[in-house]
Amino acid sequence: MQSHPTFTGRSRRRKTRSWVRIGDGLARTIITLGGIGTIIAVLLVAAFLVAVALPLFLPARIALEHASDIDLAAPDAADRPAVACLGADESGIVAWVLDVQTGSAEAAQRGRVQVVSVAEGAPLLERSAAECGLTGVTTLRVLPGGLQAAAGFEDGSFRSGRLGLESTFFSADDLPPGLEAMPPESARRHGDGIIVRAASGQYAMVRLVAEFAAPFSTSLNGRVIDTDIAMLSDGPLVAALDATGRVRLEATSSRRNLLTDEIVSTSSGVTIEGSTPDGPGSAANGFIPRFARVSELGDQLFLVAANGAARRYEIRDIESPVLMESFAAAADGSVVTAVTRVFGGSALAVADAAGVVRVLFTTRTTEAAAVDGLQMVAAKVFAPSDDGGSAASPQGATASAVTSLAASPRSRLLAVADAVGGIRLVQTTTGATAISVRAVAPGGLGSPATQLLITPRENKLLAIDGHRLAAWNFTAGYPEVSWRSLFGRVWYEKYPAPVCAWETTGHEAFEPKFGLVPLIFGTLKATLYSMLFATPIAILAAIFASQFMHPRWKARIKPTIEMMASLPSVVLG
Repeated sequence: MQSHPTFTGRSRRRKTRSWVRIGDGLARTIITLGGIGTIIAVLLVAAFLVAVALPLFLPARIALEHASDIDLAAPDAADRPAVACLGADESGIVAWVLDVQTGSAEAAQRGRVQVVSVAEGAPLLERSAAECGLTGVTTLRVLPGGLQAAAGFEDGSFRSGRLGLESTFFSADDLPPGLEAMPPESARRHGDGIIVRAASGQYAMVRLVAEFAAPFSTSLNGRVIDTDIAMLSDGPLVAALDATGRVRLEATSSRRNLLTDEIVSTSSGVTIEGSTPDGPGSAANGFIPRFARVSELGDQLFLVAANGAARRYEIRDIESPVLMESFAAAADGSVVTAVTRVFGGSALAVADAAGVVRVLFTTRTTEAAAVDGLQMVAAKVFAPSDDGGSAASPQGATASAVTSLAASPRSRLLAVADAVGGIRLVQTTTGATAISVRAVAPGGLGSPATQLLITPRENKLLAIDGHRLAAWNFTAGYPEVSWRSLFGRVWYEKYPAPVCAWETTGHEAFEPKFGLVPLIFGTLKATLYSMLFATPIAILAAIFASQFMHPRWKARIKPTIEMMASLPSVVLG
């Protein structure tokens, strides 16, 4: 075949070289696989996001694990009910109950601390109140999830110390003989301790710890009716309240002597009188406190009266407390039945006989009359339970009166028991009710709960009435996540008003902030600002490349830009 003449006199090779065909096929295969791989990668990312986000919208679950009778003392002739304090070990497999009669000296000697198996209800260990240093105790406060405790006594004295169950984990190789067949979630007595086996197969030796220091003070006028404790960096801070409204604050600091290597402890404190005409607890001004709480940082003291009147003191200088403000912790005419400190900060949960639970905390406002510029506000109000019933209620209380409160040791979850026999778990940040259960039911409690406990791992709920102990396994899910917390305004502690806020979970904040509105608007704002700069730069760069750039550079840069434009942004990211 005769070839056509060319301008240069050279004939063009019309047969494609083999290495070109191989390269073309290889490129086609790589591009095809790359495209399919990109699609698969994007789908896998979407599936992963769905798998991660789906549990956020799953409902909470709760199921009764076990309920059994427990030997508790009945009210005595003086109509003073037994003091019952409830605690559990880290795993929630065993629980302890303080059972003390407060009517007479003889009855006080019969007090005891019992350790029982939650799953079986069987008693495992028992110590008398005298052995625990709790003879004559009238009130006891144990920090949630810990062992730090403050106890008040009949003679007006009070002590700080440690009370609860302490766990020491060990391997199965160190298991004592005869206990190899222990089923999961069980406990067995061994010597002066208890061996428990968790659901994961982990073994632990649990021992009852009861260590109390010498009495702080006898300056109170009568029996102590309420105590609270905060653990500071240098020692405990204890507040005690007696029946006349007198409050005693004691702070203990410890330091090591560098010469003798001895630990030297010093105490300082103050008594807030309740008997003077203008004192905080006098009847003349209508304020007689019934509850005393200190903030977690030990800088504030809260006194709450039975009628809902309350006062806040600044106690950074323990020997010179300053009254900052008076406020209403409950509605007018309501009777306060329970007060507890919520996890994380200085927020208080105040429950009344109408069944209403209010969450109050200090915030900085322009209307604050206090010297420190802070004001107590009721950020969350939980309405009474709508569960009907005819359960007996205290005098002056409604059927839905709150009988007990318990704060979670690891989140803003709060357990609320009412006189109807119901128990609910509420989230104090979002105001959502995570779980509601009928506790007084066949197989459960026989009467409304008087003590509640959320275990340290936040997977079990314990409740006790006059004669039965019940335990529920629960999964709260994610009550802190809701459409309101994601896209609405939420009132966080220390904030002056409800806001849309987001914070990374890589810090130790006690209130998670999951607001997506700042992220959405921040992303749109960043995109807008970047486009304001990127658009004119891109247009000018395109004009320069097409009209002024040297062809050699254009041949390199233009394909590179086109290749980048063809790739999905998720791959580049």
